[in-house]
Amino acid sequence: MKQILSILFMLLFAAFSFAQELKVKSFIHDEMNLEARLDGGRTDLNGKQCALVKVMVRDDIVECKGGNVGDIISRGVVKKIFVSPSARYLELEFKYSFPLKVTFADYGYSRLTEGSTYTITLVDAYLLSLQPVQPQNQPQSSTSIAQNSISQETPSLQSTASAGLIPITVNDVKFNMIRVDGGIFNMGATSEQQYPDPDEKPVQHVPLISYYIGETEVTQALWKAVMGNNPSNFKGDNLPVETVSWDDCQKFVDKLNNMTGKRFRLPTEAEWEFAARGGNKSKGTQYSGSSNIGEVAWYHGNSGMKTHPVKQKKANELGIYDMSGNVWEWCQDWYGSYGSNHQTNTTVSSSGAYRVNRGGSWGYSLRSCRTSERDNNSPDSSGCNLGFRLVLSMD
Repeated sequence: MKQILSILFMLLFAAFSFAQELKVKSFIHDEMNLEARLDGGRTDLNGKQCALVKVMVRDDIVECKGGNVGDIISRGVVKKIFVSPSARYLELEFKYSFPLKVTFADYGYSRLTEGSTYTITLVDAYLLSLQPVQPQNQPQSSTSIAQNSISQETPSLQSTASAGLIPITVNDVKFNMIRVDGGIFNMGATSEQQYPDPDEKPVQHVPLISYYIGETEVTQALWKAVMGNNPSNFKGDNLPVETVSWDDCQKFVDKLNNMTGKRFRLPTEAEWEFAARGGNKSKGTQYSGSSNIGEVAWYHGNSGMKTHPVKQKKANELGIYDMSGNVWEWCQDWYGSYGSNHQTNTTVSSSGAYRVNRGGSWGYSLRSCRTSERDNNSPDSSGCNLGFRLVLSMD
């Protein structure tokens, strides 16, 4: 009997030893995301429209308590839970991880708004605790900000020539496309990428031909010049456009191509990562242009929980801005697994249910701003942390 009890104790201890503790990496209210209302949404017992909570986690959620209505909808790493607006917390039980209670008030939400969509991203608590604390930028005076803005808005002729820059003007709005010379690069969880996610492996050896990519994320000024409206939550001509879905981006690209006679499109996932890494000039940094996130990115730790004008941070090796932080950027690709460590084309997956987002955003942690970090959303999803940048084909 003692031997049996000893064995049971050892098995129980082993199970708890291998179980991981999860913590909330980010809790974001996607104010313009209408997913909670699609197909009528769901209502609680009082007839109130439920909020939709999208839990981003790689483990399976086996049970949820705290005001959820109906079954959990599982779509890979995305778990959709409809929640009564009267709820104050969610208690989540997982297949392989310890249970977690998420109290909304801890993240600034006394209650959830009816018919609204929220995104909660969960990560391994141990890995999150190992993230280095990066120094935040010191506040600048309005004078220094203005001087900095002027100097960055007017790059020297030497830097323009070396970057292979193409200036474009659409209805008096100017933007630049930066040449990225082709080559073969290692895509994914390379050695400098700390604590990568499983979907960043195995490392891909990807060949790319030359292309041009936007010096900045598409701004609200450019979006208005093409589309005649502004869907963004945070308003400002020099701010990146956001609250745009992948489908919205395709409409923008089609209209821009008709206006200019050129071949703009979204970048493939490989093109995006190669440019973010600095192309053939890459110095192997953790983020796009630096391993000090405060130099190159607006993220949860320094953004004030909002977007910021483009080109305020340091550019990367190719002269490209904000590829880490500010807003997640849509890519052309369907989201899929890296299937081989010798990829023969620039598209990871030819089909799927979700499109790729890259780069992290103002509401996410520094870990999400790494150049190899991957995220995904359905093509019709939009939110105030989702934007994009353009690619111009050379053929």
